[in-house]
Amino acid sequence: MEHLCKFPHTGVEVELAPQPGVVRDMVFGNYIVRYAAQMEVIVILRIWHHLENERNAAH
Repeated sequence: MEHLCKFPHTGVEVELAPQPGVVRDMVFGNYIVRYAAQMEVIVILRIWHHLENERNAAH
């Protein structure tokens, strides 16, 4: 997670997000972290195991 703080724009843009340049995904081991990077703030939106269905991760 320290890498995310130092380099927030290295994640993959989520093209279907309302703000694709802001919402990104990054893989950390077996987990995918979806976050929003704006200015100097990073907001973690969702974390799920890579074997889970992305759409079901919020349930």
